[in-house]
Amino acid sequence: MAPYLSTLPGGIDPRYESHERYMRNLNHVLASSTKTQYEERRLETGIAKPSIFSGIPENRRYPITSLFPGDIMHAVLNLAELLVGLWRGKLHCDKNDDKATWDWAVLVGDVWEEHGKAVERCKAYLPGSFDRAPRNPAEKIFSGYKAAEFLTWIFGLAPALLYGILPDRYWTHFCKLARGFSILHQYRITSPELTEAHVLLTAYTLEFELLYYQRRPERLHFVRQSIHNLNHGCPETVRTGPQPGYAQTGMERTIGNVELELRLHSNPFGNLAEISLRCCQINALHAMLPDLDITPGPKEVPRGAFDVGLGFCLLHPKSRKPIAPPAAEEAAIRRYFETYEQGVVEDCWLEQPTIRKWARLRIPTHQVARSLWKEETMEAKIQALRQSRNIKFEDDNSLPAFAEVQYYFKYEDRAFAMVCQYSAPDQELYNISHRAIWSCSPAQDGEFRVVDVQRIAAVVGMVPHPFNAKHPEVHGRVFVVEKPGLDLLMYTGQLPEEEDEEEDEGADGADNDTQ
Repeated sequence: MAPYLSTLPGGIDPRYESHERYMRNLNHVLASSTKTQYEERRLETGIAKPSIFSGIPENRRYPITSLFPGDIMHAVLNLAELLVGLWRGKLHCDKNDDKATWDWAVLVGDVWEEHGKAVERCKAYLPGSFDRAPRNPAEKIFSGYKAAEFLTWIFGLAPALLYGILPDRYWTHFCKLARGFSILHQYRITSPELTEAHVLLTAYTLEFELLYYQRRPERLHFVRQSIHNLNHGCPETVRTGPQPGYAQTGMERTIGNVELELRLHSNPFGNLAEISLRCCQINALHAMLPDLDITPGPKEVPRGAFDVGLGFCLLHPKSRKPIAPPAAEEAAIRRYFETYEQGVVEDCWLEQPTIRKWARLRIPTHQVARSLWKEETMEAKIQALRQSRNIKFEDDNSLPAFAEVQYYFKYEDRAFAMVCQYSAPDQELYNISHRAIWSCSPAQDGEFRVVDVQRIAAVVGMVPHPFNAKHPEVHGRVFVVEKPGLDLLMYTGQLPEEEDEEEDEGADGADNDTQ
């Protein structure tokens, strides 16, 4: 990736060159001696008065002309509106253009209705920690569709759901955007990942003009600011850090919170101003006297839970008494401890292991990973249950892998997950989608393995591929959907809401899980 900040002839950094030009123009306006002269200079420079941010010391802020970074939250909304409008053929068609030539407009009629139903069916496979699951866009797209819904639908589900529906050249082009945008939503981004994202997004921008706009003046309105801004996403990340950390989402949430505190409806704006002033005063006191901050820390370990350490915690329910696992699971336990944990367990226990099953695990992202053991019982009772039993973890080579958790168990002060691992991704689909789609097959019955819970990175969605007449080979497979910006939860402390859990199977107080 080329450096973002090149040096102009003469050794001047372009950030500061534009800032110096701004300051010269501002001083030129402020030096006006008459109102007529001020009006002339204001029109000449486009500057009316100093910015309020000029009051911040220069060593505490970026230059004025470089002060405002991009907003990735509204980028999601703007890109989704543009792409859906194109694919549905709903954008304005100039009199010199012909919609019959819009071969990308495939989400029309029954195809659009069926796509909406496919999106809605995905809800059951998306964990509750994914915020609001996308509703049927064919019915609800104009009914307050949320940014989180667009993000999950367009950048999580659409690459797989549109496979075989969008013409191949448009689909592979869209996958570049989906992959690059998912990288920008990470809170931690490595240099190779950022380079990959920059290459994909700049290629997407260029190819957008070739595929959709086609350099035709009557289609100039296709190339919106949201397309051009993709070229700046990675350089902005280099300059100001990962974009989820300063996205408009936080400001929107703050506005909502302040609005909820409104009490004086006869003078709402005065009331809001007073509330905002009080909030600023409290923040200033916390900044000057940090000991005043009484913000609650990490959520405490619930009663009866087991703290594994490093942010991992086994949660109820758990089985009443230790049991001997079935033969296939027993073999997986023995294979794991003999291979990775030699000498850790007692030989007598390894010969005939007995365990107590645990149903849930809280991980450092504040997600709660459930298990098939209890979740299949809950599915019969809770119609709208969203699966949270699929996990992402590091395999033996420190590479990402995915599995369905059967249950959790512990030995002494260690905790483990009994899982059925999904297959490696379909390499051809993985490559042609520019790594946007991880499509894999479920594990065969009886293929169990044991995973140390501290290797679990996230709870993910494993969504079945819909019927695809053009690509029948995907039938029976599932594709991975990860929550963008998930690792931000580690810093915000936002905890996902969960469905009610059952009580233990005859909870009988604290006792040993292994014998």
